[in-house]
Amino acid sequence: MASRVAWTAGEQRIGLLQYRRRRDATHQRDDTAMTGRTSRYARSYTCPVRLTLDVVGGKWKAHILWELRGGARGFNALLTAVTGISHKVLTQQLRQLEGDGLIERRVRATRAHRTDYALTPFGRTLRPSLDALARWAKAHHEHLGAPLDWPTRSTTTPAVGTARQPRPIPSGASVGRSAAARPPGS
Repeated sequence: MASRVAWTAGEQRIGLLQYRRRRDATHQRDDTAMTGRTSRYARSYTCPVRLTLDVVGGKWKAHILWELRGGARGFNALLTAVTGISHKVLTQQLRQLEGDGLIERRVRATRAHRTDYALTPFGRTLRPSLDALARWAKAHHEHLGAPLDWPTRSTTTPAVGTARQPRPIPSGASVGRSAAARPPGS
């Protein structure tokens, strides 16, 4: 019969630290293997367009990048703007784009944590390509028999750092106004 030896508090601490170091080293190797650029795009490319499509291709990535071209957007704003995408798929696509270094995720510590996504400087290098694709679609949508149903704003990218104009508040609405900010008598 094997007897069980009790560890002292110090031995338990050392054992736990060794366990955590081993566990973290294993997870770090796994993360590098799964998200490292060498493993994801390791094959040799004979066509530069194929590499580009591997990075930004798919059903949703180009649309997500298009929505982020004007500045940072919150998760729910992206979920609304990219019609037809599920919560789970948007999360997966954002993680892949973040792993490729095209977007960055910022968590702001407000009362309810707000997560914003924005293009990185590397991601902004795709803006001219996205604009060219949009111009092509606007020029050839009739030939393809595809009606356009998006706002008629310019396809040129806004200047970096320009803020979006806030939506006007309907008259008579007191949404978001505190009692101190209301005019007297209202």
